[in-house]
Amino acid sequence: MAHLSYANRLHALGLDTLEHRRLQQDLLYTYKVLFGKLSIDHSNMFDVRLHSITRGHRWKLYSNFSRTNLRKTFFL
Repeated sequence: MAHLSYANRLHALGLDTLEHRRLQQDLLYTYKVLFGKLSIDHSNMFDVRLHSITRGHRWKLYSNFSRTNLRKTFFL
């Protein structure tokens, strides 16, 4: 498999990219924190605001603190 490119090796092994796996784990961790599956207070990480349903879902997450603009728009 050494002669194959990264994308072809992943496809041959039936794996997702590292970026995709990290995103999945981040979303899973956020879900667990938000719905109390972990004993972590979510108010330290983000603020939850419930809105009326117009499109999608009513759960909106907002970052409480950010040093850079990148972290400020992470949940948007």
